[in-house]
Amino acid sequence: MYMRWISRVFGVFLIFLLSSLSINGQIKITDLSQKNNSISTSSPFARTNKGQFNGVVRAGIVSSHIRNDDFGGWNKLGFTGGVGTFTQLNRNWKAQLEVNYAMRGSRKRPTKTDPGIYRIEPHYIDIPILFKTNFWIFEAEIGINNGVYLFHLEADESGRLFEDQYGWSFHRYEIAGLAGLSVPLVGNWVGNVRLHHSILPAAGRSFTFVGGRFISGGALNMAMSFSFNRLLFPKD
Repeated sequence: MYMRWISRVFGVFLIFLLSSLSINGQIKITDLSQKNNSISTSSPFARTNKGQFNGVVRAGIVSSHIRNDDFGGWNKLGFTGGVGTFTQLNRNWKAQLEVNYAMRGSRKRPTKTDPGIYRIEPHYIDIPILFKTNFWIFEAEIGINNGVYLFHLEADESGRLFEDQYGWSFHRYEIAGLAGLSVPLVGNWVGNVRLHHSILPAAGRSFTFVGGRFISGGALNMAMSFSFNRLLFPKD
């Protein structure tokens, strides 16, 4: 069920991106033998120069769940948004630093055998460090996210719980790996899909050795965000 839901969300997002590409007609695919990673000069990805710092404003939605929460499913929907700056490192790579507000968490859906619901919603300030490179009309990104836990909410079928009823306790800091893909839309607008996976547990015990083997413990945040980003350049 949850895979069908996330597939539909991704499908709608992808259709919108492709429609925007066909309508604005600004992206011209260059000869693949050229040494500019096949990015047209009309693409916003090609407007950066080495040593020039540019800005980005982003806002979007997050579909998430918590691995090892025993609920299952990417059933928790939330918001993410923030600002950042990026610069060209060399011919092929850019570096980007962001500061974002993000909601993650998990939600237990009711079933015939268990009609109860439960929602866990941690809120974070995320500071991702990304390295980005172009290929075809896309821009790929990979990096590390430094998450600072702010607070979290818990609720059941009766509504939001009081803090003394909470069953979860999150760590102050979360380290996660990131991977994403961006595509130009209209002008300096860019669509972005980004995957987030905790490297260290967001809640519960840390990694431990059991019988000489490395065993992961605790709960891990897993999230997929869909955002619209506005690139800001000094000459705009």
